[in-house]
Amino acid sequence: MSGLSERLNGVSLRVLTLTAFLSLSACGPLISFGDDGPADDVYSLRYDGAYSPPQAGAALIYIEQPLMGDGLGGQTISVVLENERRTRLQGVAWSANSADLIRGYMVRALSAVPNADFVGEGGLDIDASCYLGLKVWEFEFAPGAEKADDTVNVAIEFSLVRYSDSVLLGRPTYKVVEPVSGAGTEGVVLAFQRAIASIGRSGKSWILDNASQCTG
Repeated sequence: MSGLSERLNGVSLRVLTLTAFLSLSACGPLISFGDDGPADDVYSLRYDGAYSPPQAGAALIYIEQPLMGDGLGGQTISVVLENERRTRLQGVAWSANSADLIRGYMVRALSAVPNADFVGEGGLDIDASCYLGLKVWEFEFAPGAEKADDTVNVAIEFSLVRYSDSVLLGRPTYKVVEPVSGAGTEGVVLAFQRAIASIGRSGKSWILDNASQCTG
C-alpha cells in the first residue's frame, strides 16, 4: 500500500477481530473513527529501572499533574493523521489516564537523582522546596505511508520552579521520535515505552544538574 489513505481503506474493507499481539500485516494497527466499545488490550507505562528510597536532607520536589496537549489525555492512544486530523488506536487503552501514568513514571525515573526526592499524587501537602511542571506536547502514534515509517512521537517540557521565591530554574523540552518495531498494537505500545524511557533519562540528567538550586 503506497499511502496512509490506502492503508486505511484496506482495513475498512475487512471485518477483523484481532488482539494486540497479532500481526496486522502491511496495513499496521487498526485505526478507529468511531466508538468501538471497550478495549481488548490494556497497557501501562511502568518504570522498571532502579530508584532511590527517601534521602535525609535531600531537596524535595513535587511533580505536578502533567498538562496534556490537545487530544492527548485520557485512556485512549492518540493517532495523528494528515491535515491535523486525529483519531485513536482501536481496541487498545492505557490502564489509567495518560497524565497519571506519565507522572507516576517520572516520579520513579527521576528519584534516582542523588540529593533529590520526588512526590506526585498525594504529595501536595508536603513541604516541598520546588515543583516540577510537565507539559506534554506530543504523545501519539504517527502512521507513515508504509508500515516501516510508523513512529511514536513524545515531547515533554519540564519546568522547575523554586517555591520560596517563585524563580523558574529551567524549562527544557525533550522530544523523541521512536520507530515502531514489531507487529500489531503491541509494537506501538513498546515504542511508547522506549520513548518515555529516553525522556526519563534526559530529565534525570537535567535534574541532576539543577536540583541543588532547590535548597537555596
